[in-house]
Amino acid sequence: MRRNTGALLEVILGTLLGRPEALEADNEPEQPEGLLEPNVQVNDEPETEKVEIPEETEEKVEERIDEKIEEKIEGPSAEWIGRGRKPDNREIQHKLNLILGLLTNPCFGLCEIKREVREIEDNMGNGDNVISGPITTGPFFVRAGQNNAINVLVQNLEEGNIDVEVKLINLEACPPFAQGNVSIEDFESCCTEQVGFTVPAGNWEVVVCPTPETARVRAFVSVHGGNAVTSAFEYVIRASEMLPAACSFCDLVVP
Repeated sequence: MRRNTGALLEVILGTLLGRPEALEADNEPEQPEGLLEPNVQVNDEPETEKVEIPEETEEKVEERIDEKIEEKIEGPSAEWIGRGRKPDNREIQHKLNLILGLLTNPCFGLCEIKREVREIEDNMGNGDNVISGPITTGPFFVRAGQNNAINVLVQNLEEGNIDVEVKLINLEACPPFAQGNVSIEDFESCCTEQVGFTVPAGNWEVVVCPTPETARVRAFVSVHGGNAVTSAFEYVIRASEMLPAACSFCDLVVP
């Protein structure tokens, strides 16, 4: 057991101060000079008082030190609050070794996790989330009203001009159908165009369809609680949240 120096000194001082022999020695009257006991040598130098510790004191002090340290360790601040039996130091060390072994494992440790994250970042173009081809908001819900504005901001990421169609898909019916369609022709590189729709409450989806089909575009979609793009936002779908179009909604035509 590792000794606590403060507790050790406290116990030793308490033992010394609590000895009745020491108190009796302090209370003994001073003897007048010249009245010396026989066989007592006189020394001009002042003698320092020596305190003799009884034979059993060393063991008792050792016991009291252990008890004192246990009181400090096992006090309310160190009370075990976990479930089940309190683990000892060997069990804790064993579990720590297991954790360190898992973290340093070459097959599924930190090195492997970092490598997989690096591969994901490389495959995603360092996180820019640029998708080639049609992109979609995925389904979203307009909660109330008859004239809610949906604003779509589209950007051309190609070096040359492209054409883009922005389709509003009504998901209230099955199969879904295109309720709105806006075309952007000769869309110049890195330019943006704004498209708007007005819809009632219901389930909707916005799809951005470039031509050629492999062209890269980005889009930002906002849903408003009024009939204008200046109305309060209900929610927004950021460019980084747009998804690759999974359904063939780009082939739908407004009836």
